[in-house]
Amino acid sequence: MEKKKLMLDFGKFLSVGVVWAVLTMLFTSFLIDVLGFSGFWGSTMVVVIAFFGRYYHYLAIKLIHAQFLKYTAANIFFPLLTIAFISLLVDYFSVAGWVASSVVIGTLFLAKFIVFQMIGLIQK
Repeated sequence: MEKKKLMLDFGKFLSVGVVWAVLTMLFTSFLIDVLGFSGFWGSTMVVVIAFFGRYYHYLAIKLIHAQFLKYTAANIFFPLLTIAFISLLVDYFSVAGWVASSVVIGTLFLAKFIVFQMIGLIQK
């Protein structure tokens, strides 16, 4: 039964992740590629908004416990890594915003679910 719960939880996590990944990629690309923001400022603005949006989305579907400090502690490195890697790819390697955000967000996605499981943030 635990394997079924894990798969259900991952499905919920994936659904939230897809919604917010698409929104993050679209808005990051828009800010960087269309409006001309730097990789740093464009990704920072979008990542901060998505951070709060995902938290309330996870709560709405009853995936995580309402423990904002634990959520913040678990997530603090992921937005920072997202900003750092997108900035590096866009500002130093001249990668398009949509490519950089897709690669970075996709790569960090699975790591975040594993961390949520490890620290007990996912509801049992």
